[in-house]
Amino acid sequence: MISQLGKLNYLTELVGMKSFQVAKYAWNYFLNKQLPDQDLIIENPVMGKVFCRAETTDLMYAFYSYEKKVKDLIKKHASEADIFIDVGACIGEFSVWAAQLGLDCFAFEPSTENFCILEKNIELNDFTSKIKPFNFALGAEDAETDIRIHPTNKGYSGKYVAHKQGHFETIQIKPLDNLVEQLEIPTDCKCIIKIDAEGMEPDVIDGARQFLNATNGGVIIFEAHNAHSSPTAELIKSITEADAFIVDELNMAVCY
Repeated sequence: MISQLGKLNYLTELVGMKSFQVAKYAWNYFLNKQLPDQDLIIENPVMGKVFCRAETTDLMYAFYSYEKKVKDLIKKHASEADIFIDVGACIGEFSVWAAQLGLDCFAFEPSTENFCILEKNIELNDFTSKIKPFNFALGAEDAETDIRIHPTNKGYSGKYVAHKQGHFETIQIKPLDNLVEQLEIPTDCKCIIKIDAEGMEPDVIDGARQFLNATNGGVIIFEAHNAHSSPTAELIKSITEADAFIVDELNMAVCY
């Protein structure tokens, strides 16, 4: 449920877009939960260009107001950081926005459908030199698993999702620690890591222990999924000796 302040934030962004078409679809979506009946390219002065698929909830990703407190935290630390690691990047809206802040981005998205749109959004914003996309998941070890792809809310897809809708896709999982040299991910730097892995957050951290120890600190933001939230925070603390704090109703973070 969007608060009155949240609705005002969305409305303010809509005014800045100056698009009747986007306003119409956004109004129908946020007030009536009606999905757009056609593909859209939404040009947001803050977020950049975002390709949104018809009959999906992609539209919400084009707004800074979506997960605003997470973006506020990233923005606060962006000037101190060198790279942004986007785990569970979905269609790439966070990476595109972070690239606009001057960060070099590494975006990991296992869903083939989402990855195609991630690449499209990188190209739309001319960020092929700033964002490196990878079509696999990060985890604790090299493996394969099946994830369930939601038919409309494509971001709500994963191994541990509660819904029973959509189809399954077999994906690859790789530990970040095994990829640093191969993908040329710098470690002598400060980084911002956002993890939205639909319950696999502890596995992502477990496979990135060496990387976290090698970096010069930064911020880790992770989605908290009930029982998975506390183990994730404890695991990060065992590596960084830093306590987690609440960002919003869905996310926690650690500054280390």
